[in-house]
Amino acid sequence: MNRAQSLKIVTSGRVKFKRYETSDMKVNIFGDAAVVTGRLKRVRDKQGKDVEDDWRFTKVYVRRDGKWQVVAWHGSQSAK
Repeated sequence: MNRAQSLKIVTSGRVKFKRYETSDMKVNIFGDAAVVTGRLKRVRDKQGKDVEDDWRFTKVYVRRDGKWQVVAWHGSQSAK
């Protein structure tokens, strides 16, 4: 899913977040790059039904012109 597709879902109102919580965040900076890992727990209302997610994620950022930009993201279901 690209950025435009993600924004379309959020702005359409089809999905509403009831909970969106990150935890266990760790940031490692390597010059103009950074790797962020953590956990995401969220509950979303998707067409009248609650859907719960519990993910571990990794984001990779690059600093360009003094601003941090996400260049890669991965999320997978957290082990129960």
